[in-house]
Amino acid sequence: MPITDLLEENETIEGDWAVHVVFPFHKQEFYSGELFMTNKHFHFNAKYGFGKEEGEIEEHFRVVDHDKHIVIEYDQIEKVEIKKRAILMNDLVVSLKSNEIITFRFGFLSANKALAVANKHLA
Repeated sequence: MPITDLLEENETIEGDWAVHVVFPFHKQEFYSGELFMTNKHFHFNAKYGFGKEEGEIEEHFRVVDHDKHIVIEYDQIEKVEIKKRAILMNDLVVSLKSNEIITFRFGFLSANKALAVANKHLA
């Protein structure tokens, strides 16, 4: 399903990036997919879906479009920061108010742009 079909009324995309996401409660190391940041939410669309782990993910996030897409509300987020992982690779670390941490693995430039979008909506 196209991302535009999953957006709410007056929700607009402010950035999108190909990333890997790491959930702290998951056995699998990461999921590949696309992060869309809008004026209302973080959207992560898993390239191959979450498979058998979908139930566990649903305990923590709103899952839409079957087992492929999660939505994180900005009001669930405590803070967002960049952590350097390698010479040209950075992680965007999203700390939730529930004390869970989600890590989005980016290239160098993309993480800075994503941080700017997030901070604009976390005021």
